[in-house]
Amino acid sequence: MKSVPGLDLQQAVDRVVEIIEADPSKERVDKIITRRIKRHLSRLGAEVGLERLNSLVEDRDMLAENIENLVKKERLEGMLAGRQEGEHMKAERIARNLIAMGLLADANESESVVRQEIRDLARSGKPNAHAFQGIPGGETR
Repeated sequence: MKSVPGLDLQQAVDRVVEIIEADPSKERVDKIITRRIKRHLSRLGAEVGLERLNSLVEDRDMLAENIENLVKKERLEGMLAGRQEGEHMKAERIARNLIAMGLLADANESESVVRQEIRDLARSGKPNAHAFQGIPGGETR
């Protein structure tokens, strides 16, 4: 979700409410827009409080909070996915280096070492020092 400089989520919701309130059929418009926003947020995975959102005009703060929570959730999931991908790439690089040095005999052993390294990285955020023992220059940094 791109943010417009100087316009936070609460301001955006407030602006939509102003537009609804200016319409001669504001109750009908509010009902339609509220339903569409709830449906869209539900599809995006916003779960908190949507069932309580009945009117955008009346519940503007709740809507802004739901959108903010969704943005935070998406950012966290993106960071987690990036971290996991980085850890996996690091483990693969370690396995390739071990294979190139002749320290891993076959693909099964390589896969086992890679999987263990991924588990160790996931737990501690640091490489497993045992995977480097006996390897010239293999000490961890």
